[in-house]
Amino acid sequence: MEDSPDLLAARKVANHIGSEHHEVLFNSKEGIQVLDEVIFSLETYDITTVCASVEMRIPKTGIEKHLLREMFEDSNLIPKEILWRPKEAFSDGITSVKNSWFKILQEYVEHQVDDAMMAAAAQKFPFNTPKTKEGYSYHQIFEHYYPVRAEWLTHCWIP
Repeated sequence: MEDSPDLLAARKVANHIGSEHHEVLFNSKEGIQVLDEVIFSLETYDITTVCASVEMRIPKTGIEKHLLREMFEDSNLIPKEILWRPKEAFSDGITSVKNSWFKILQEYVEHQVDDAMMAAAAQKFPFNTPKTKEGYSYHQIFEHYYPVRAEWLTHCWIP
């Protein structure tokens, strides 16, 4: 996403090594549009996994679009000070520091899952009952594709 720490770092590296630089930008709406596909592909409703995987799905399309066949990394080619960035969740590096991907997703599901649905979550999802609206939303998408298969996930990591 525009102004993300990863995007700014990629520009620095490309400039330093003099490479042709292609950016695959996406917005919140485009990220949300691939949620179903990500949950279906990964066969999971785990919040952390889904949150970190959306941004891996979108660049795949951009890479295919630009016909980039080869990607490389040479740690001796790029000075460490250019690559350094603060440690953060993978999904936080792709969004602006003003609004994290995690927060964007939380705002989206706030309108998809109401308090009554959360109150009945244990009845609807007795295995790995979601504790958050985001978890409920992902569990619901998962159940659409994989009915009564919630036990495939032995547990969910709660951020």
